[in-house]
Amino acid sequence: DARLRQDLGLKRLLRRHHHARNRLMPERVSGGIQVQAITSDITVVRVNRSLARGTILNERDLQELLVQRAPGHLPIINHIEEAIGTALKRPLREGTELQHSMLQAPVVIKRGEQTVIEAGNGQFTVRMTGKALQDGAIGEQIRVQNIASKRTIQGEVQANGSVAIMQW
Repeated sequence: DARLRQDLGLKRLLRRHHHARNRLMPERVSGGIQVQAITSDITVVRVNRSLARGTILNERDLQELLVQRAPGHLPIINHIEEAIGTALKRPLREGTELQHSMLQAPVVIKRGEQTVIEAGNGQFTVRMTGKALQDGAIGEQIRVQNIASKRTIQGEVQANGSVAIMQW
C-alpha cells in the first residue's frame, strides 16, 4: 500500500516535469531511500565579468551555456538577445546567471537634461526645447518642462531621446 502510493507520487512528479531532454538522476534521501530527481538541459545566460549597476548589456558582456539542472521556479534569461540593450538593476559578479528581475529598460533621458519635445498630428510636427523633470526609459511617460513657456507637460520617451506629446 505504501509502496503503491510512493510509485504513484513519482509518476505524478514525472508527468509534471516531462521535457524532451529530461533525465533522471539518482539522489539520496534520508533513511537510505533512493529516488530519482529530474534534470533538464537548459540554456542560461551568464555575465562574463563583474558589472556595475546601470550597465547597458551588450554581446561582449554575456555568454550562453547549456547546463543540466532540476527545473526551477526563477524566470531565467535563456538567450543573449533577451538581455542585450537592457540595463542592470544592481551590480553583478562574474558568472551570475541572468534573471528577468535583474534587468530594466535603460534610462534614455536623465532628470535635469535638456531634451526635444515633439508634438504633432501626423501632418505637421512642432519641436521645442524642454527640460526633463524625471528619468525616463523608452516608452515611459515622463514630465518635462517647456523651457520657453515654463509649462509642465507629460510625454512618452522616444528611442532618439526626445519626448513625444500626444495632446497639447
